Amino acid sequence: DLVIGYGSDETLRDLKAKIPFGVDFVGYGHRVSFALYTQEAVTPKTLGRLARDTARDIWMMDQRGCLSPLALFLEKKGEVPPSVFAEGLALELQRLSARGAFCPPETVRCAALRSSRDRWKMRGVAGKRTLFWESRPPGEWLVLYEEGFSEPLFSKGRPVIVVRGVPSVRSVFERLKPFRKYLQAAALEANASRREKIAQALSELGVSRVCRAGALQDPPLRWHHDGRWNLAHWVRWTDVW
Repeated sequence: DLVIGYGSDETLRDLKAKIPFGVDFVGYGHRVSFALYTQEAVTPKTLGRLARDTARDIWMMDQRGCLSPLALFLEKKGEVPPSVFAEGLALELQRLSARGAFCPPETVRCAALRSSRDRWKMRGVAGKRTLFWESRPPGEWLVLYEEGFSEPLFSKGRPVIVVRGVPSVRSVFERLKPFRKYLQAAALEANASRREKIAQALSELGVSRVCRAGALQDPPLRWHHDGRWNLAHWVRWTDVW
């Protein structure tokens, strides 16, 4: 009576075409998650905790899941410059590396990370404000930093995290609009006076879950995956009058 599929958008299209008429189909396709921290949320006091929590979100699932953050947007003009936070994040990822938490480097993975790093270097040569930090030994993770927005907006995982220093939260909303159908979850750090309003704006962009840093990979069972009912498709009703 029901087929549920997970995979790429192409896989879901092919699968749906094979489903007989009268059988319901629910498909969970490609999704992107990210983190958004406002200028007042990142302070010298909170820097260490937020860096650790962000590193955990990146490390879990080896950044291969729909809840893995592929970009971190940091509002500028706060007490802690976004580039300093990116460096702190790299230190926390290195601590995880020292504990053997990441997958052992593989030839293909190392080559992919090296390619991303070299492209980032070329952006710096071209005059972009870019920085990067990589694991020691190389091949486990890569942190890329840039001020402003450019393409691609998100990384491709592996794990690579793109940290962007942005002028305002509103500017992030504008850049996310083209990705509306793919947005999944957002780790949001902001003070109480701004958090609810920003969460509302994220929901209007299509984000189905807003949580704190460090909690991206731990969704509650009651979370509406992709913004849908979790069990409604499994139920068939008979009304007797």
